[in-house]
Amino acid sequence: MPGGKDRNDVSNLALNLVEAVKDLQQQNAQLALKLVQTEELIGYYENVLRVLAQSLDEALQMISKPKGYREESDKPARPPEIDAVLLGRFGESTDGPVGRDGRPHPTVSSRTMGEAASSSKLGQGLLERIAATQSELGALRQQVEELLSHGGADPRMRDLVIRDELTGLYNYRYFQDRLRFEVDEAKSRGYPLSVLMIDVDFLKIYNDTFGHPKGNEVLRAIAKLIRKQTRYADTAARYGGDEFAIILAATPGEGALLVGERLRKEVEMYPFEGKESLPNGVVSVSIGVAEFPSEASSDRELVQRADEECLKGKRAGKNRVMYRTPSD
Repeated sequence: MPGGKDRNDVSNLALNLVEAVKDLQQQNAQLALKLVQTEELIGYYENVLRVLAQSLDEALQMISKPKGYREESDKPARPPEIDAVLLGRFGESTDGPVGRDGRPHPTVSSRTMGEAASSSKLGQGLLERIAATQSELGALRQQVEELLSHGGADPRMRDLVIRDELTGLYNYRYFQDRLRFEVDEAKSRGYPLSVLMIDVDFLKIYNDTFGHPKGNEVLRAIAKLIRKQTRYADTAARYGGDEFAIILAATPGEGALLVGERLRKEVEMYPFEGKESLPNGVVSVSIGVAEFPSEASSDRELVQRADEECLKGKRAGKNRVMYRTPSD
């Protein structure tokens, strides 16, 4: 019968469409995974470039004075481009190529490169390594741009891997991976590194009073305040539940204490709905600060020390920043 044949044709067409959708979904997942892997490589090469830039800086200082010269006050000033690379202040120079986020990529200026090349063979060798790394970094960035422009690739899938869905901050897994890397970097370069552990006070009472959707609004607002206090080189994450964590790269404990105090005040002054009903009359956070390497020898110990300080703050009345200085 014609009617039966038509129904079979429609059924076959539907099955073919289902298979086509499955194939597209699989391709999309593969492209998204490749995107994540490629951008992880970009992060690696950016840090390699940062180390090479520091090595170039040290080489320039070594060859600029006679052998044995030790007077600190007369050492040559570090080129601002090197500072920009080392401290993650990529937005201060607009001469170089710009990424999707609008921030210039980390580069070393032609002036600084020329000085190194004309000064010594050591500078020339470092220069060649930096140029090669920048070339590879540019190729990787081009791969990412191609992936993002591909019709089947959804960049939002990458965020599902490394970001917290509620707050948009990095998730616990990414925080752990990044902290291990930053500790290794601090060890090799001799930089300080600080971690802030942040706990929202009385969030359970707030949830019980106003409901979890309102409590989620509190978490999202605090996440925005945290982003406001962090630099490009820092890492802010939702550690879990009502806890957040921040990695402050190349920052001593005293500097982290100032960041924590600014954040505490911002949260305390924020116009959260119904904050007057809480025991302290405000939505607040307790923050613990710890510094590597003066207080910890590993990434786990660093988090543990910061968490202990946060707990001290909660026990002492909440809404405070605690930091045990090395002299304590």
